Amino acid sequence: MLTFRQWLLNIAHGYSHFSILLFPTLAIGLEADYQRPFGEVIALATPAFAAFGFGALLAGYLGDRYSRHLLLTVFFLGVGGSALAAALSQSLIMLAIALTSLGLFGSIYHPVGTAMVVAGQRRVGRALGINGVFGNFGVASGPLVAGLMLDAFGWRSAFLLCGLIGIVCGLLFARFGKDASDDVHDATETHLKAPRREHLLPILFVIAVTTALGGILFDVMNSATPKLFAERTSLSLANIGLAIGALMMVASAAQFFVGSVIDHRDPKPIFLGLVAARLPCLWLLASADGVLMGLAAFGLMVSTFGEVPVFDTLLARTIPNAWRSRAYAVRNFIGFASGALAVSLVAVTVSSSGGFPLLFMIVFGLQAFGLAVATRLPRAETGKAEMPAE
Repeated sequence: MLTFRQWLLNIAHGYSHFSILLFPTLAIGLEADYQRPFGEVIALATPAFAAFGFGALLAGYLGDRYSRHLLLTVFFLGVGGSALAAALSQSLIMLAIALTSLGLFGSIYHPVGTAMVVAGQRRVGRALGINGVFGNFGVASGPLVAGLMLDAFGWRSAFLLCGLIGIVCGLLFARFGKDASDDVHDATETHLKAPRREHLLPILFVIAVTTALGGILFDVMNSATPKLFAERTSLSLANIGLAIGALMMVASAAQFFVGSVIDHRDPKPIFLGLVAARLPCLWLLASADGVLMGLAAFGLMVSTFGEVPVFDTLLARTIPNAWRSRAYAVRNFIGFASGALAVSLVAVTVSSSGGFPLLFMIVFGLQAFGLAVATRLPRAETGKAEMPAE
């Protein structure tokens, strides 16, 4: 049974994704309002995604030295305030500034919130799996809510709703989110079964490279999918958001399943299977449309979501609590900073003569390289994890 604090921690994960992923769908409406091409409008999100990555480094540093509870309160209130500023913006420049602020405050969650989620947990994979489902709900609800609000009330209403959610949750977390485990100097743990010293560098190398490639894939998927569905289906904007949201919500079950399994099994074969499965999906997305395109997109979502608890569990097994915010900060910096490149990649390729086929063939090549790197992940040590309960 989740405590109220755990509910708020998990909601924060969903909100961090929901807030920044409103824009790719809203960009379709802005394209019409401002009479600018999609590639130019979606490029406004590049600084926001960069801030989402670079800001994680500072957040991780602060999270290992100061109150994680305070930092997560600032996360909620900062993202909420930035969303309200986006709703009130009167130009594309003002909107870009508000989005960048939203990305900067949003960067707090992953290094700080993830460290709070795993602190003192016996079953880290399961805790991360549950947290991941909430995160994926945010990923799924972003385009869904954006499409519905865009159709019904216009793009500003989506940012207004996002802002109000952040302010309310921030006030609730300030009042009810404090816990003794937030003090990293008082939190004590007996580690999960740690890897041998000679395995440490290979593990961190695989995590770094595949995180970068996974970040590109994740943000290509989030930035390009609304436009892909708009071009290759006859769905309305609201139904596009509904379709993408439904696919993501079903696919999010993979994160809970993988997180539960890796508490008891070697993560390497599971990880290799997830990375390999995305290759045929990307090949199909280069040219398929209709139902086949939807199935390929779904397979890609399952693969992308499923790998997240593998990375975070490996870090929890390897890094002590007092350093964990910084470890998650570096991982998320790599993922989200590479995601900023993904937004530029989408903007350039979709606007070129190569279009979506060129985009997905480039990503196919990157993920094939990622599969080769993933084979270098050492096998897990045998033995059960032991950590004190919260």
